[in-house]
Amino acid sequence: MGKCNKSDYNHVLYNYNRARSKSGNKIENTIDHVIMLNKRISVEGETKWLKMAMYKAQAKLSKYRITPAMIAVAQARKVA
Repeated sequence: MGKCNKSDYNHVLYNYNRARSKSGNKIENTIDHVIMLNKRISVEGETKWLKMAMYKAQAKLSKYRITPAMIAVAQARKVA
């Protein structure tokens, strides 16, 4: 029977630098999420779920240094 643990695999030739990008579209997704939450708050009112979701979104906004002006620009772009 053959070996299951691939002990003959040459790890020296493996490219460790080839990885997917970690950042992705975090900033754009956060802005879109905040816009969606604001729309839901205007329609449904402020529920406990929306209040907690907005709290977490505000934390991401401060983490990524997203300003209200950036959100306004993105919202105007979505409307147009």
